[in-house]
Amino acid sequence: MKTLKFVYAILFIAPLLFGTYSFTTLSNEVEEDFATPELASDCEKALGKIAVRNNMLVFEDNDHFTSTFECLDQAVSDHNDAFDAKYGTKLSEEEYERIEKEISFSEEQPLIDFEKGKSGFSSLRRDLYNKETKWLDAEKLDWDNDPNDHQIISETLRTLINSDCKVIIGGKVHNLCDEVEAVSSLEERVEIKKEDTSPHHRNIIDEKISAGICPNSDCCLFGYESEDFEYNNGSKRFSIYAGVTFFTFGSIATARVRSYKKRNGNWRRHKTRLYVQILGKETYSGTCKFVSNFGKDKGPKNRRSLSTSHWDWGSAIWFKDEEVGGFCTVGSSQLPGNVLINL
Repeated sequence: MKTLKFVYAILFIAPLLFGTYSFTTLSNEVEEDFATPELASDCEKALGKIAVRNNMLVFEDNDHFTSTFECLDQAVSDHNDAFDAKYGTKLSEEEYERIEKEISFSEEQPLIDFEKGKSGFSSLRRDLYNKETKWLDAEKLDWDNDPNDHQIISETLRTLINSDCKVIIGGKVHNLCDEVEAVSSLEERVEIKKEDTSPHHRNIIDEKISAGICPNSDCCLFGYESEDFEYNNGSKRFSIYAGVTFFTFGSIATARVRSYKKRNGNWRRHKTRLYVQILGKETYSGTCKFVSNFGKDKGPKNRRSLSTSHWDWGSAIWFKDEEVGGFCTVGSSQLPGNVLINL
């Protein structure tokens, strides 16, 4: 824990290097010809192969699923970066919200468009978004029941599974919220390449206990935490979520920050300057050997929500207890927030 706190202290200095932030103004006339960038041809091909069965997306194999995830994740980044390129990055928060309202801009438009093209499918992303919208309309919010407080943090990953966390990959139904299913698949792999001594496969040649969710008190395959922060005399809030998890197709660590502002007595999603990072210690060994540092960040960017993910498809990664977490800064004054995952 001491090491992680030190890393956070250093990282808090890093955003300050971006300098002070000054706002510009835009005329009342807003150009409305903004268009989401087109997908690369290989992404179009991958997305076109996806079928729908019993409210589940159908992927040919693990590679088809992970390549679709990467395509959509990049599409969301390109979409929002295109907005920044067209309208600039130094407008006031009010100016941005006025523009977005006038051109009906959504940060998640590529995900929304993808879902619209899959008749008979309703995603976890859509389900949680609708629940959050209803939750925000409450006269008094119960922050302990935030609909976004969910073990699947990535909006892109939420888009590819239904509200029950289910998806069909390689002809088999998988529940990405079921830790037991994921670990069972790992137990099968432990016996596959016992003679393989490459670092990439150390995870499947350790003792069979390495297939457990938490084989010892130091490293785990799964973990999730979130924290809420209030500022500006109680008129603004932000939440940071951090989690690590293992699926049948690999491991992923994600951190996300969401921003909110009170308007006319109700809390609403709020666009402001965000930065987010996931960082800590990981190992491919279930016995918690060969530990190394990792870190992935995004921003600062003007967003209502911003996330970053570190993944390794095809491998199981164990994460060091109390040495993995999320860090963020929020607003032009770069207010810091962090959350530590107790695995």
